[in-house]
Amino acid sequence: MAFPRNGHPYKPQRLLGQGAFGYVYECQDTTTGLPCAVKVLSKDEHSTDLEATLKEAHLLAEISHPHIVEFRRAVELPTHVLIEMELMEGGSLKEILACRRLCDQDCALVMQQVLEAVAYLHSRDIVHRDLKPDNILFKCAGSLHNAKVTDFGLSEKFEDQKWGQSMRGSCGTLAFMAPEQAASQPYARPVDVWSCAMLLFMLVAGHHPLLQPEDDVQNYLSRLRNPQWEFPADFPPLAKDLYLRMVSLSAIDRYSAEEALRHPWVTRLQADIPLTYIERLSHFNQASHLRLLFLQIYSVAVWCRDPAKAEQYRYEVAAAKSKPHLKVVISRVDAPTHKRTGSTSQAKSANATPEPSPRGLKPQASFGRLGVSPATSPGKQRQFVYR
Repeated sequence: MAFPRNGHPYKPQRLLGQGAFGYVYECQDTTTGLPCAVKVLSKDEHSTDLEATLKEAHLLAEISHPHIVEFRRAVELPTHVLIEMELMEGGSLKEILACRRLCDQDCALVMQQVLEAVAYLHSRDIVHRDLKPDNILFKCAGSLHNAKVTDFGLSEKFEDQKWGQSMRGSCGTLAFMAPEQAASQPYARPVDVWSCAMLLFMLVAGHHPLLQPEDDVQNYLSRLRNPQWEFPADFPPLAKDLYLRMVSLSAIDRYSAEEALRHPWVTRLQADIPLTYIERLSHFNQASHLRLLFLQIYSVAVWCRDPAKAEQYRYEVAAAKSKPHLKVVISRVDAPTHKRTGSTSQAKSANATPEPSPRGLKPQASFGRLGVSPATSPGKQRQFVYR
């Protein structure tokens, strides 16, 4: 496809690539003098791709992030549509991985930049849906810094903030689809995290974790439904931990992009591994159970001088379902009758009716031998010892 001659401010320099979507040229913007990349689509030949590209341009116009390729403007001509974007001269991640293996630190650097872009998109309610090495570009040749996500033709934005909203449709590249996405089940943001995990494995191991050269679609889908992960001997343990947290078959158990960004393999810091949402919930439930058990033991220890009240306290605590309820229980059971005054408590008068012996406490042996009880022995002060 020849570059349109009139009606635009671009001076084409060289062809960067081509595909079903049309052609991409390196150009110079004559109004600013800056280099740029221009995607050229014919209205007649690429009507389907034209619609996707216009949708992509509209979406990119709403976002701005250091690790997302910058959209500048769209120019519509009678026969073509031109999409001006930031020029990326460092090539794609696919081209880099075809030439060499990256060290562990470089792998983490690339993943950090990709995850930052994905976390930003998710914060704006956008799901990319087609993350793969072809769509990770680098600003400058020979540098792994300034990695940027591109190709938002299949991206989708949630219409509103409804809780639990999901998408459908098996769009994207099969080798990088999450199981729920490949099966056309409802899905949301976690599908991008799965795609990032595939990128992580390819960065570290140099090959795809599931795809085999002889695979057809059915073979791959069968393997995707029940994946068996095999890691090379030199796969770093922290990278393996992060990967497994990003490829849980259950989307709700999967890391979010924000959680992945805090993982020590990405940050390169000595820090605890972030827990997933389900792990945090499980720990909270365990802590709540321990708090309830403590209160039950506390009830026995504090109220051992009053068996009836201790029994009431244990019954109330066992029936409690929440913290506020527990507070009400404690307040209700603790309130009655006697008050403690510590060391200032006074001995009861000799003529007062003594309290019944508390459970687990018995009078000293001499009382029993003499057949004398505190009730029939005025003037004697009661003493108790544990036996």
